Amino acid sequence: MRARKKLPPPPPVMTWGKAWWILALAGVFDILRAMCEQMWFFGPALVGVTAGVATGSTTAGETVAGIAGVFGLATGESIEFFGLVLASAIGLLGWMVVGFLLVVFNPRMFANNAPGRMAALRFLLALLASETPLVGTVPALSAAVWSGYRAQMKREKEAYKKWEEENAAALRAARQEQQLAAIQMQQAAAAGEAARFAQAEVEEAVAESEIPDGLREAA
Repeated sequence: MRARKKLPPPPPVMTWGKAWWILALAGVFDILRAMCEQMWFFGPALVGVTAGVATGSTTAGETVAGIAGVFGLATGESIEFFGLVLASAIGLLGWMVVGFLLVVFNPRMFANNAPGRMAALRFLLALLASETPLVGTVPALSAAVWSGYRAQMKREKEAYKKWEEENAAALRAARQEQQLAAIQMQQAAAAGEAARFAQAEVEEAVAESEIPDGLREAA
């Protein structure tokens, strides 16, 4: 009997269930960056909320927010510049953190092949675009991560489908072997049960034959 060809392992496939947490983290960095770029608007509101929470008074929070708003209008250019600098720093930190996590937990996205190099190039181009002042308000990090995962899932699903097609015969043979093994196990279990039942009957018959006739008649 010719030995069956060993079935190669299936290629890995990325899913959104595995990717959601990095995508969510990218979204958090994009939101923080956008808030910093609009510091002239979010700054007074954040100051008011902080004051309200610290004092436990809504009135105090509204008062502090109003004062901060007036101060923000008076020093709008300075606050806007500070917000842009802070947004750039947070954005760069986000790209570094998310990029590091992708390389560690999902190196297949940037594999050493044409699709992987294209994904790395798109990632770098999105990084350069996001670091442009005001343009960074667009959630470039989330878009780049989403696009990279989407392209990876598409090509890995195609690779898995190709693997199934190339190994269809081997997969059928493996399933048949599994079914045959299950049937053989069931038959072996049934045979073992029958053998135990027959042995019990033989032992019972032997035990009865060893009883003296007088005792059997008395019983």
